[in-house]
Amino acid sequence: MSPAVRFHFPLETVLRVRELREEQARLELARALARLEKSRQVLQDMERQLVEKLGTLHRTAAEEMEAPDYQLHADYLDHLQEAIQTWQARLAQEEREVEELKLKLEQLYQERRLLARLKEKQYAHFRREVEKVLEKEAEAGVLQRWPGRQDSGAA
Repeated sequence: MSPAVRFHFPLETVLRVRELREEQARLELARALARLEKSRQVLQDMERQLVEKLGTLHRTAAEEMEAPDYQLHADYLDHLQEAIQTWQARLAQEEREVEELKLKLEQLYQERRLLARLKEKQYAHFRREVEKVLEKEAEAGVLQRWPGRQDSGAA
């Protein structure tokens, strides 16, 4: 067997494309998780701010408050509640997106892993074939140098 014989996996390009797609999906998931965490933080800040403003309004309720001041506080609280609802909807959407990306990544991982296992099996088969050929060549070499051996063509 020629030493120039090398293992060639016919689906190597497909495997590399799958690896790149999997890595791209992994990065996309990381970005989505970062956005999700940022949205959670914004929502928590708004909820904290709403609780603080409600507390301030309750503390000042014991005092006399002018109608325009009360209206300003009420409008601001309404605005905060609307913003919180908007961020909650956005957070739910981002959570769905993260779940979809996780499923996509899992599928891409399975596809890539399947191809990688196929490559490993084909490589193991290739190695066994090479070992058989090398063993036969070694046996032939030993038999040719065996003392007292007669040439099969001369007999």
